Amino acid sequence: MPRRRTDRSSRGRALGRALAVVAWCVATAAAIPSGRAAPPALPRPAAPVVAPRVVAVIDGSGDGDGAVLAARLGAALSADDGLVGLGEAARARALIAPLTDENGALIAEARAALDTAMDAVARFDDGNALGATAAGETRLLGATPTPAVRTLLADLVFTEGLARIGSGDPAGAVAAFAAVHRLDSARRLDPARYPPDVIAAYDGAATATGTATIAIEVEGAPPDSATQIWIDGAAIGAPPLSAPVAPGVHFVSVTGPDVATAGARIAVAADQRAPLRLIAAPAAEATRIARLRRRLLDAPDDAARAAAIAAIARSVGTTNAVVVLRHGDGLAVQLWRENGLLGPSVAYARQAARDLVLPLAPPRPTIPFEPIKPPPPPPTAWWRRRWVQVVAATGAAVLVGGAITLGATRDEGSSIVGGLGWGQ
Repeated sequence: MPRRRTDRSSRGRALGRALAVVAWCVATAAAIPSGRAAPPALPRPAAPVVAPRVVAVIDGSGDGDGAVLAARLGAALSADDGLVGLGEAARARALIAPLTDENGALIAEARAALDTAMDAVARFDDGNALGATAAGETRLLGATPTPAVRTLLADLVFTEGLARIGSGDPAGAVAAFAAVHRLDSARRLDPARYPPDVIAAYDGAATATGTATIAIEVEGAPPDSATQIWIDGAAIGAPPLSAPVAPGVHFVSVTGPDVATAGARIAVAADQRAPLRLIAAPAAEATRIARLRRRLLDAPDDAARAAAIAAIARSVGTTNAVVVLRHGDGLAVQLWRENGLLGPSVAYARQAARDLVLPLAPPRPTIPFEPIKPPPPPPTAWWRRRWVQVVAATGAAVLVGGAITLGATRDEGSSIVGGLGWGQ
């Protein structure tokens, strides 16, 4: 009996070893890589890239409060909202800088020259008087011929006539007085202030005799600009042109939204065709912008206002604008896009600047929904397929287990035969 229990223990241990071998083979087969890699993670679709809108901030109020509000609106433009300001700082400043009278400095200099000339005439210093009037006239040739400029030019030419009488040049005095009549036809001399010979010379110059022609060409004027020719303060038309005039002294100027005002003094004899070539230099960008802003300031209605804003926006290269306007005793904000005004103006009541400009922002981009389909896995070699590996591992385990079991069976048979005495 002890011998049989020992044999049973041997068979149990053999069976346990066989099962352990089988478990090990199965675990090893499961750990063998199958050759099928996990598909790579696909990137999410990116949102469409939308270029930010470039916005011009314009002060169309003409006062300091409007400029302050315009600066706040410009600071509120944010790329996070899809809005950016002009890239050039000089242009951005020109759109909100204080509006000044383009003729202001020239008028001030010409008026100072007139004062000097009148003082010289009073002292019988005719030479200095003629020099001062010539300097004042030259300054006004660079000014737009507004009524104020025209009147001041007539004062200078009249003072020139007085100086020519004093210097013994009656013909020159008559020519100057005739020019005064063309510049200011309503002017009359006060007998209590001027001597009879001056009044007679002045009144006699009112009647011109003969005719003449000025043939005017302008060099450098842009072909698409509204260039205008002025003779003696009156608009004549666009160049080139030929204008009939009275013989004598004339003041000719060229103006335009894109050119610097320039002019010349010309003397034309009777029956003469006098050619005149003027140079129209491009106006500085700040000057052009200021002229457009003044046009906006003087706009009588919404249509004229929209046209003025469109012209400003084109001049600075954008199609979006936020404009500060005078609204009664306060201010208002007007938005504009290339297709016109964006609704009515909004009275400014200390709203947040961002809220005022935000309607100009482009719509938020959305990510289009597309179902993600992973790519198909690469083909697997037959010897790497899972079922082949499992079958192979299981077969090996069966063989090993069978061999162990057979060995244990042989041990048991030998024990039985020995117990029967067959081996003796």
